[in-house]
Amino acid sequence: MKKSILDTKTESFKKELDYSHLNDEQKRIYNAFVFRRAKPYRFAVIDAFGNTVRFILYTNKKDDGVLHILGKHYKGTIGNVTAFEIVNICDVIRKGEIISNGKSITYTLTKGSSVLKLVVGLKRSNTGENVLKSFYSNRKTPRTAGSSNN
Repeated sequence: MKKSILDTKTESFKKELDYSHLNDEQKRIYNAFVFRRAKPYRFAVIDAFGNTVRFILYTNKKDDGVLHILGKHYKGTIGNVTAFEIVNICDVIRKGEIISNGKSITYTLTKGSSVLKLVVGLKRSNTGENVLKSFYSNRKTPRTAGSSNN
């Protein structure tokens, strides 16, 4: 049986990280990307401005969260991000600059020559929480083995 692109990317994601070295928050993000259970993951992170940012990470919606990030940005040609960057999504909220336009919040973290962006859509779920729409960088091509960690 031929593997789907999503299955192939999930296997690659798992190989890129050592689960035993992840902290609890990183493990929750890892589990969301690897196991994709039907129930969404909930997060609360305090940003650099003292705001508590609550959001949910959907694992089964094509246009939001895990499926969008895996399908479009993980090892993608536009806005490429690595598995290590993905499990550190919350650090972008904690340390990044904030831009809000009323419909979404964008946290941007500059790291070396790479700008990583986390977009938290203010689209309200049934529970009134923000939905993580996407996570991407300014990279146009996937990182290869031996690339610098900036």
